[in-house]
Amino acid sequence: MSVQTPAATITSLPNELLAVIAAAGQGRSRVPGLLPDPTAEWTLSHVSHRFRRVMIGSPALWTLIEADLHSEGSVEILGLYLERSQNYSLAVTLQHRSELREDSERELATKRLNQLVPHINRISWLRIAVQEWGGDLLLAPFRDLAAPILQHLEVVNLIDYYHWDPIALFSAGAPRIQFLKVYDQKIQLPASQWTSTLTHLELRRYHRLADLFDGNKSFDKVLAYCPSLIYLYLDMEWASLDHQVQIPSLQTLHITISESHELMKIIDIFDAPSLTELTIMGVHGFELFELFNSTSLPRASFPALASLCFVKNNNSTCYCERNIPPPPRAPFTPFQLFPALSSLSLINICFTSRIVEGVVIPTSAMCPILQTIALSPRTAAMEAVRSAVLDAMCSYLRYGRSLPTLRLSPALACSEDWQKHGIAVEKFDPTSILQVFLASKLKYA
Repeated sequence: MSVQTPAATITSLPNELLAVIAAAGQGRSRVPGLLPDPTAEWTLSHVSHRFRRVMIGSPALWTLIEADLHSEGSVEILGLYLERSQNYSLAVTLQHRSELREDSERELATKRLNQLVPHINRISWLRIAVQEWGGDLLLAPFRDLAAPILQHLEVVNLIDYYHWDPIALFSAGAPRIQFLKVYDQKIQLPASQWTSTLTHLELRRYHRLADLFDGNKSFDKVLAYCPSLIYLYLDMEWASLDHQVQIPSLQTLHITISESHELMKIIDIFDAPSLTELTIMGVHGFELFELFNSTSLPRASFPALASLCFVKNNNSTCYCERNIPPPPRAPFTPFQLFPALSSLSLINICFTSRIVEGVVIPTSAMCPILQTIALSPRTAAMEAVRSAVLDAMCSYLRYGRSLPTLRLSPALACSEDWQKHGIAVEKFDPTSILQVFLASKLKYA
């Protein structure tokens, strides 16, 4: 008779493995904008006395802290996490989801927040998300502090049409900070000294502010304090730069523009010789014809730019496709503005089929440099884009030219049996690109 080995259960696992399982269940900002769900370390600590000893005896498990100062229970849990994490560095998300209009309410929130302030020397990652009136109270305690190990800071204002006076956080210094995301919030100038160490800056949802930066209405006033940027996100929907911005270290740039902006002028604003990736939200297809046929910019140059992506958020038919005659069918001139360009992406761009006809052809002067072409057309334009891509690829084969790598949205990839024509395609989901620009009250970008 065979002997059956009893199946292993979680209660039979060694202590070290239990701690590893709990750590695997963690994730930074697990529930943005909402009260935290029970976490792995919290849940396992209530299974048995043994599990509790293992969890509490593993201080690294208690370093990801999410607290809503409106909830007494959440504040009590905050205290436990501060105690159990011992001297480990902390990643903290704070929020207050009720109005703070009465003095008693503000005093209570301040009292609850003050238990975290003494641990500022341990905080390496901090997000403050304000959702109700008076929430700027969450920022005030950090005004004059020093944050010696802070590397990542986010200030997220989720209140519609409400903006408090700018607060200069960590005026006593934050020498290691590299990441700053500011969401619908003014920036005080002159900026804190620690902005000089930033490598990642995101200025989001500024288009609704009449006085953008405490009277300084141009982004260039802010960027002048950030000479070390590698990544930059700018919401320029209703604001612009008054002077050219020189950022020699910048490698990735994401910007949004409005109908009132001229694409060529916006691009010319940035002098970024190291820029390799540029993504612009809010572009129309007819603007690209001017760009692709341009030979120079008055001031800027982009010798290292390898990836260029243009995006429109709305997937419905664009008004210009109904009201503007399509551009003529003609090959574009070489991309003299971007001599190193190897990747072009078009997401929901109007007149995509005409752009394909001018770019993806074997006789085009752009062929030698474009190695990857990613397309996600509007639903209404799918058939026209499919036909243009198929014609272009067949032309490559007739001329005996190597095909560029085609990355197509799932709908476009499934619209044709590409393999039948000897054409290999890769599916790609444009959601990852769109999410960089999109935000909502419950889950912000």
